[in-house]
Amino acid sequence: MKGMEETVIWVDERNEALGVVSRLRMRRERLAHRASFVYIFRSSGLLVAQRRTRTKDVWPGYIDLAAGGVVQAGETYLESAHRELQEEMGVAGADLTERFDFWIDHADARAWGRVYTCLWDGELRLQAEEVELAFEVSVEDALAGKLEGPVTPDSLEGLQRLARDFLKPGSAPPISSA
Repeated sequence: MKGMEETVIWVDERNEALGVVSRLRMRRERLAHRASFVYIFRSSGLLVAQRRTRTKDVWPGYIDLAAGGVVQAGETYLESAHRELQEEMGVAGADLTERFDFWIDHADARAWGRVYTCLWDGELRLQAEEVELAFEVSVEDALAGKLEGPVTPDSLEGLQRLARDFLKPGSAPPISSA
């Protein structure tokens, strides 16, 4: 399992820091933390999704609609988003557009997530320890549940809000936040 020795910021339901704890404790006690989500779009408007490996500590084998993960202690949301994007998908130097924060409260995870989007038509280099495969899907199909397998509830929740507030059907999101 990835980095159980990592430390993360423990937060409350208002996203105020309560302290620094190990990732292991955060998972074991289901403590709220911060997480980054990067929705990768192709210029065609398709979304890059990934199947998580079976060794992930939460939702193993599920389809994840975003790259991202737990924000480490001492790291900003943006730093986490860039790190996770590079680690998981091999994408470096992408321009990320910050979209919104949202509260996640599921049986397996509680977190404040920050959503970013990017346009990336370049190559993907998947991290074998975390990503089994990557594929492109329309936002409409992802939201309609037309994927082969369960989807991580947090990335689905983020995509629902992203689609409602920022996306036009059949197109990639605008690059700027305006």
